Amino acid sequence: MTQDAKLANALARLKDCQGILAEYQGALREGLRLSEQEDDVPAVMLQRAFDFGVRTISAALVLMQDGDRHSVFVSIVCRPFYELSTRLLWATRAPGGWQRLQAYWASEDMKWAREAETMPPLDAHARAVGAARQEVLARTDPGGEVYSPAPVVQQLLQEIQAHDLAEGIQDRGSDAAAFNYANVYRILCRGAHAHMAAIAPEKPEAVVLHAATAVVLATWMLVQAFLHVAAADPKKEIEVVGRRFIEIMRKTQEAGPASSDRPTSENQEKA
Repeated sequence: MTQDAKLANALARLKDCQGILAEYQGALREGLRLSEQEDDVPAVMLQRAFDFGVRTISAALVLMQDGDRHSVFVSIVCRPFYELSTRLLWATRAPGGWQRLQAYWASEDMKWAREAETMPPLDAHARAVGAARQEVLARTDPGGEVYSPAPVVQQLLQEIQAHDLAEGIQDRGSDAAAFNYANVYRILCRGAHAHMAAIAPEKPEAVVLHAATAVVLATWMLVQAFLHVAAADPKKEIEVVGRRFIEIMRKTQEAGPASSDRPTSENQEKA
């Protein structure tokens, strides 16, 4: 497939996901309106995540107006959406998942607060933030145990897979968690970390295609999170919607391997 064809493929996949996100965003809003649950923690997080996903894709599409010139920035823009979708899908499956997710973000904020509380003019605000986050970190489960923060992305993916296998959502014998971590997430991280090989890729069109693949997977995880919360029979609904994503991924794979932006031995040496 030519460079132009790969870019067109990535563009089409992003627009596919944008349409799906808008569709489920509308369903979420209507369901919350009827149930009067707009202020529940899962509802707030899901609403913000769907909006963030739509805006992530809009930003990626703007960056792609010049073809693959801004490929690394497309990749960087897409990484947070992938992380967020992973965390929300995990929260729907893990015991105390939503509370542990709040504890994770609170613990991240505390890292800043501890450093800034001795630095005028940040000190007063840092102490206020720290006090609020300490309250979140002190919350306990029904058994009286403090909620531990959500784990790192690799463990999130592994735990999601364990739940999927136990419920028959994922076939045994496949290792989606390992693929998603090594072949999708870690490659997204290279651009965000300004890896020398990533900021000057030999095949920028492959970087854009990889980012589009990550967005497809992120969209799929976020839709699953919604279905685990809202569907009467999540497993059945996931199987039905999954066919749409299988077709999108099939079209993506026709354009070439998602991980083809990995450094060659030559540019790895230079990096």
